[in-house]
Amino acid sequence: MVSMPKTPFDWGDDLDPGFNADPGEDTASIDRGFLVPAPYWVGDEGFSVRTSGGILDGLPEPHGGSGLQLLMSPQDIASIDSPGTGNADEHMIQDSAPIPQKAEDNNPRTRSLVPYDKTSEDRRSVAGKIWNLPNSAIGMAYGGLGYLTGWPSKWLGLQENAPGITTGNNAVQFTDNPFGGVGAITLGNVQVINGKPTGIGDDGNFVGPHEEQHTYQGEQLGPLYLPSNIFGGLAGVLIDGNWHGSHNWNEAGPQQQPPVPWSK
Repeated sequence: MVSMPKTPFDWGDDLDPGFNADPGEDTASIDRGFLVPAPYWVGDEGFSVRTSGGILDGLPEPHGGSGLQLLMSPQDIASIDSPGTGNADEHMIQDSAPIPQKAEDNNPRTRSLVPYDKTSEDRRSVAGKIWNLPNSAIGMAYGGLGYLTGWPSKWLGLQENAPGITTGNNAVQFTDNPFGGVGAITLGNVQVINGKPTGIGDDGNFVGPHEEQHTYQGEQLGPLYLPSNIFGGLAGVLIDGNWHGSHNWNEAGPQQQPPVPWSK
């Protein structure tokens, strides 16, 4: 039982059913046994109970003496007494706050403007590889010869790891291949690597992703890929003093971080 501070009151003969009190006591209880200061009360026969500033002072006379009604405003009581639709949730629905709607995502970084079409991408990839096929044929011959040469080189102790063949980074990859030059060479959709695709190149990128960008160049340029590489390398040598210089348009993009086919 929760007891409230006691306040003196004048005792009468007839308390509303919502109150319970005994003569001589200075507290009154409402319905469920909660002790509260008794409010100023006027009954049907003029009986009065008064307090000095009780927490229920000034509330309207309840209907039937319900402790719940003592805590209700006249508007609430009127809404219950008045005929309605019979829907118990009517007032709750009207008083409830509107549910906020999720804002539309207009961020171009997270919202796709064009639906992704995997079928179209696959078709472009197949077409690009067919267009790149002459370069890939040269790459397979070059990488295969290096693979055969790599085994005697391994047996003679001229290289640490045995040559291998795998796939990844949009290409057939010849690994630990002595024909990979100082790092790697990409011809078509074939990568000839003097080491592993997971090695780090001079540009700070992994070898595999760097060489992957050259495969995309080949799929776009087709038979023009090799001439583009030759002229781009010459431009790098003449202007930058380095085949992989910034003026070699075939190397500028793949050397970015992250690597891309073409520099922007």
